[in-house]
Amino acid sequence: MAFPKEVKNPTGFLKCDGTTIDQRTYPDLYRTLGNKNTLPNLTRSDVGMTAYFATDEIPEGWIAFDEIKEKVKEDTYPELHKYLTKKYGDIQNVPKAEDRFLRNAANELVVGRVQEDAIKTHYLNYGTNHNSSNYQYHVDNNDTIATGNNKTADNYKIRTNGAIFYSGAEETRPKSLVLKLCIKAQNTFDDVQFWIKAFGTVDNQGMMDASKIAVALQGKSDLGHLHTANHITDFNSAVASQFSYQKIGNVEVRKYPDGTMIQTGIFTHKSEGYTVKNHVVFPIAFVDKNYRCFITEKYEDRASGKGQYNWIFMAADTNTQAIITNWYLGKSEWLVIGRWKEDK
Repeated sequence: MAFPKEVKNPTGFLKCDGTTIDQRTYPDLYRTLGNKNTLPNLTRSDVGMTAYFATDEIPEGWIAFDEIKEKVKEDTYPELHKYLTKKYGDIQNVPKAEDRFLRNAANELVVGRVQEDAIKTHYLNYGTNHNSSNYQYHVDNNDTIATGNNKTADNYKIRTNGAIFYSGAEETRPKSLVLKLCIKAQNTFDDVQFWIKAFGTVDNQGMMDASKIAVALQGKSDLGHLHTANHITDFNSAVASQFSYQKIGNVEVRKYPDGTMIQTGIFTHKSEGYTVKNHVVFPIAFVDKNYRCFITEKYEDRASGKGQYNWIFMAADTNTQAIITNWYLGKSEWLVIGRWKEDK
């Protein structure tokens, strides 16, 4: 059912906007929809579609396509203005149709491209002059064309005899019919919104059934009873689902419901006789590079008494990788703490 858009919440109706309903709350509506819990979406708009009209009289809600730049403003046609500026950036960038033939966007042709006149590359054949005055072609001695050796004395252009063979119109075109191209500027149902009946009237509103209340109270707990986590159905699984753990390659990833993410791994570094820098790529990106890096070298027997305790550092590079700097051979364990989702 359609209501004026000023009606915000008619009793017993739900807006047809494609949202999902709870079948337990609206069982009759659920059955009416064919045992589906998705409402029909009747909020679709026809703004932006184009059409040709057979007269200069433009129907209400439409404007001439070539008047877009003059008439479409944010306060006059807000929906069409938003639709076009999303594509062209500014309403003044919308091209005019003028007297052009329209083509479909395909191959290398994209929406909004404007093409000027052109003739496809072709070849022409010509014959020799007749001995009589009724010649088909003549040499224009006043118009020469240079050859590769820059000699033009005898290189003349050959033209058709205009009196006999020169004919045509002012433009190249197929057979055509001229109509008025317009664009939909206002939604057909801009003044109404569609609603669907969700439930009927409520009879005996305010009256209570004491017998039903008594039965319901029998299932309630005593006032002094305390509930624990064990009494809550699926409590443990619900809490556990808020945390996640993954092992991706040699990296362990832990996510927490507050948005914290911890990634840990082992890095094997080599010695080049000088400072070596390597990148560690995170299997899951952080939201930004504002994460904390920690790294420690694993104990190596060979380092004892040889002065080969490593110099090793770890620093954030981007939200997807960090840099580890080392000197000697060995292995290190690293840990990075950051966020997998933005703070609310």
